[in-house]
Amino acid sequence: MTAEGRRFLAADINTRKQLLHARLREIFVFDLVDQMLQRSPNGEVEDEMVLSQLALRFPHERPNRVLQTIVAWARYAELFRYSSTRKVFYGLKQQG
Repeated sequence: MTAEGRRFLAADINTRKQLLHARLREIFVFDLVDQMLQRSPNGEVEDEMVLSQLALRFPHERPNRVLQTIVAWARYAELFRYSSTRKVFYGLKQQG
């Protein structure tokens, strides 16, 4: 196990979220959604738009499954939020 992994396991829940938040920002799919949110005039992105980008960039993967993974990890790490009723991603500072 790496030193970073040991540090993660020894950390409290809030520190774990901070560590994961920092690592997820380095991963392309999370950065993709983040960039889309930053470019959006209202700070929201419909999940269909994210799904279309995932399908284009990862043609051999199942976009809905990738989307579910993005949502789960981003919620835990407090990277951005997702409203399943509205089917939109949005930043942490906005309500949804």
